[in-house]
Amino acid sequence: MGAETACGVDVSIGCFFDGTRNHRLASKKRKDMSESNVSRLFDVYDLERAKGVGRRPTNFASYIQGVGTEALKEIGDTGTGWHARAGAAAGWGGEGRVNWMLMQVQDHLLDHFAGTTVTKAMGFDSTVPVARKMSADLRLQLQDVERLAQAARMSLSNYLAVNQGQEEIDLRNSLSGGFWNMVGALQRVRGTHLAVADHTSRRAVLQERRAFLAKKVAPFQVQNPRVDRIRVSVFGFSRGATEARVFCNWLGDACDPGPGPLRLCGIPVQIDFMGLFDTVASVGAAHSFFELVFDGHGGCAEAEDLRNPADVRRCVHMVAAHDVRDSFPVDLVDGGNCGQIIYHSRSQGGV
Repeated sequence: MGAETACGVDVSIGCFFDGTRNHRLASKKRKDMSESNVSRLFDVYDLERAKGVGRRPTNFASYIQGVGTEALKEIGDTGTGWHARAGAAAGWGGEGRVNWMLMQVQDHLLDHFAGTTVTKAMGFDSTVPVARKMSADLRLQLQDVERLAQAARMSLSNYLAVNQGQEEIDLRNSLSGGFWNMVGALQRVRGTHLAVADHTSRRAVLQERRAFLAKKVAPFQVQNPRVDRIRVSVFGFSRGATEARVFCNWLGDACDPGPGPLRLCGIPVQIDFMGLFDTVASVGAAHSFFELVFDGHGGCAEAEDLRNPADVRRCVHMVAAHDVRDSFPVDLVDGGNCGQIIYHSRSQGGV
C-alpha cells in the first residue's frame, strides 16, 4: 500500500458504526459483555491514537452508537421514546449518523494540523445543528417519526388498530374516517418511508466545510512533515454495516470535487478496508410490512448507495448463515475487491 515519505506522514482514520440498539458506553456500564465486535474493534484501534509524529497525532478513530440508542451530542438523537422506537424498528437516524461520520473525516484532518476541528473553527459548539441541516431524517417532525416507527414494526391490521396517543390523533381520525381518509393517512406513512436522503444539503454543507478546511490546511502542507495520504478504514454491524456502506459511497461528497481518485484538500484519500458484520438495511417500513410495496431500502439505504464502490481496496463481510429473519434480511455484497465469509451462527457479538 506504499509507505510514508521521509518528509511526509499518513493520517489514518477509523470509522466505526455500531448496530441497532448497540451502545458501547451503555454496554460497558452494564458490564454484561454485550458489546458488539465493532465496539471491541474501536477499543483496539483507540489504543493507537496517541502515537504520532512529533506533537501531531496521526491516528484518529470515531465511533457512532447504533440506531435506537442515544446519540444526543452527535446528532441530537435522544435514544428514548419514539426516537428509540423508530431507530430500532425503522432505522431512523441512520442518515444523520452517516453525515456525522463524514464530518469527522474533515474534523480529524484539521485536528492533525491545528488541534481543533472544522466544526469548532466554523463557530459551532456542536455537530448537532450541522447534522440536522444535512439530514432529512433528523428534520422529521415527531409525529412522522412515531408514524414511521409504528408502520415499520406492525402488520397493517395492527397498525390500524393501535392507539398511538395524543400526538397521533390526527392520523387515527383519518384512519377512522373512511377509505379515502385511510388511503391518505397511509400515503403519509409511505411518504415517510420513501423520503429520500437529502443529497443536496449534504453536498452543500460538506463542500462549504471543505473549502474552509482547504484554506486552513494549505499553509501546513508547504511545511514538513506534510500529509501524504489520508487512509480510511470503516467498520459496521447490522444497520451500522448499512451506514458503513453508505458512508463509503458518500465520502466523495466530503472530498474535493471533480473526477478521478478521492482527494481532500489535495491530499489523496484511500479507503483501505471495509469490515462488515451482517449488513441489514430495513430502513423505513420493514421488508415484511406491505412487502410488495416496501423492500426495506427506504431513506438513506437505497440500493445504489449500498454498492461496494471501487474506492474500497478490500471489503470483508461476515454473515450469519443460520440467523433466520423476516423483517431484517441480510444485504450481501459483491465485487472483485470483497470477500464474504459465512458463519454457522451470529458473527457480530452485541445484542
